[in-house]
Amino acid sequence: MPGQPAAGWTAAAMTAGAVSLLCLAAWKGSVGVLDHHRYAQWDMEWNQVEPRWSKRLPD
Repeated sequence: MPGQPAAGWTAAAMTAGAVSLLCLAAWKGSVGVLDHHRYAQWDMEWNQVEPRWSKRLPD
C-alpha cells in the first residue's frame, strides 16, 4: 500500500510537533510561576531594605 508510509511519517511529524509544543508550554508555564515567586520575594525584601536606603538619599 503506497499511502501507508506517508501516513506514518505524517503521524510521526504531528506527534513530534505536539510533544514539542507541550514541552514548550510546560517550560513557559514553569518560568512564569518561578518568576512570580521571585518577584514576590524581591518585593518583600525591597520593602525591608528601601526604608534604610531612603534615609541615605539627600532630602
